[in-house]
Amino acid sequence: MNDHAHSGEHDGAPVVLLITNGSFSHINEQIEREIKLAFPDCRIVRVDPSTHRNVSRLHIGNFVNLGYTLFAHSWLLMTRRRTRSECMSLSRFRMWQLRRWFLKFTKPWQESCLFTLSTQMLFDAHIAGIRHYLYVDHTHLVNLTYPGFDTRRIMKSYVKSEERIFGHARRVFVMSANVQRSLESDYGIPSDRVVLAGAGANAPLIPVNTDVTRYASGRILFVGIDWERKGASHLIEAFGEIAEEFPNATLRMVGREGKDWPGHVIGIGRLTLAQVSQEMADAAIFCFPTQCEPFGIVILEAMQLGLPIITTDIGALPELVDAGQSGILVPPGNVEALAAALRLLLASPGLCKAFGEHGRTHVFDRYTWPKTVSVIARAIRHDLQDSARSTVPLDEHPTR
Repeated sequence: MNDHAHSGEHDGAPVVLLITNGSFSHINEQIEREIKLAFPDCRIVRVDPSTHRNVSRLHIGNFVNLGYTLFAHSWLLMTRRRTRSECMSLSRFRMWQLRRWFLKFTKPWQESCLFTLSTQMLFDAHIAGIRHYLYVDHTHLVNLTYPGFDTRRIMKSYVKSEERIFGHARRVFVMSANVQRSLESDYGIPSDRVVLAGAGANAPLIPVNTDVTRYASGRILFVGIDWERKGASHLIEAFGEIAEEFPNATLRMVGREGKDWPGHVIGIGRLTLAQVSQEMADAAIFCFPTQCEPFGIVILEAMQLGLPIITTDIGALPELVDAGQSGILVPPGNVEALAAALRLLLASPGLCKAFGEHGRTHVFDRYTWPKTVSVIARAIRHDLQDSARSTVPLDEHPTR
């Protein structure tokens, strides 16, 4: 648990419990900062199971959870459609463990708690008698919308857990309309309980050169850790197809160091957010051919620094990138389409500049953390007008 309220500063003030799990790709720090600004008279208590020694033992090392996982998910494990780590982290037994710990750990704050906000579906974090909210970037069933996804990888027990978690939330705030549709159609959540809040960039905003000469450099940038899922191998293959046409072009791959890659492909390894911003400021094109993506905050970070985008037409990405105005959308896994998009932008610095300007304006208008949390705070204040303490009946679960 991270309680960042200063000693004595909020004595007697209502409490907001912010339930997180690690950094959430730097999102949790942004949410915590903005929630403090939105509710200045409240004491924000951040509850994070990943920071507690006793809770961390509930992961891979818990033999009871291991036994439950081997029994409940034996088919997924034997067919190698899910790893043991995935099955254990999403098991109903583990969620029961975490909920049990959470209720005991937060007991000192429950009497003065105004509301709870969970930024991920780690477990069911609702407390009877207190309004509970969720902020999520995905659902398990939204995976079914990705081309080529193996439907046999769906964990039906986890979907049931999701239904219970969503059912206990007063409202579910989502990053994208894509997830909003999934909640309403796949999980039966009433539309008035699903609120599109958006998201913001995490990498720092720094000065950039917006002159057309920047876009004539031929410097292509990729950023991603989950190499195959983010489509890195497809990008390297596509770059190989056009490299001879554009001998001055370079492809910089942030996230992994390269050893035997072809010429002009440079592996950068992992960087800090500040270093990522600098790479983006120096680049001419941002290419992110992901095959499966809950949202795509890295796209916002690239656009806020004036980069034209090449990415795939899946998930929330068509919401972020206006095709033909701020970037180019291609089918996932289509190396030929990816090469054609690279060829077009490398040959058109003026088009890159126009795309970059449009994307930059789009991000500043719609995707910032203050705007996101203002949507969340406004909806919560509306709910709290009638009563600061309320409950959702335990049998109020969505049906499918």
